[in-house]
Amino acid sequence: MSVSIFRPALMLFTTLLFLPLLSGCSDEPEVRKVVDAPLQAFHLNSENHSEFIVLLVNDYLDSNEKLIQHYAEFRKANDVQGFIAYRNESWTPEYMRRKEFYQQMLHRNKAYAYRHQINGLFDRFMGLQKLSLHLKHSLQNSDANLAAQVMEKLTADEKAVTASLSN
Repeated sequence: MSVSIFRPALMLFTTLLFLPLLSGCSDEPEVRKVVDAPLQAFHLNSENHSEFIVLLVNDYLDSNEKLIQHYAEFRKANDVQGFIAYRNESWTPEYMRRKEFYQQMLHRNKAYAYRHQINGLFDRFMGLQKLSLHLKHSLQNSDANLAAQVMEKLTADEKAVTASLSN
């Protein structure tokens, strides 16, 4: 019996002893993926109002710009599947992370948002997802009229969102 207990213990000890050697040595630094920490909703007040508006506007403009830029590139290349892949795998996950934060902010600050008339900013940000879907459909169906309507709406919303910075 002592041999049967000794052998697994010896194998475990040997494995643990040589494990660092098996992992290899390299002069290259270890690459680690950076994960964005989720944003935490907070209460809006007169002290943080302006900073929050700038954050929301910048996030809207960034999402809007990326969507329009990639749509134009894929449309020019007549690459419907490329746009769908970009939208599904890159744009939407980033947008959804931001959207979740703004939904939490609106839920926590609904009265403040309506009292200070910033609910329209939230609405425009939330509407980007539907507009991105319409852009996808316009490419799939070769519907230039739908594409023009969506681009017109995106441009109008961008102007309205940007104007809120001066208020």
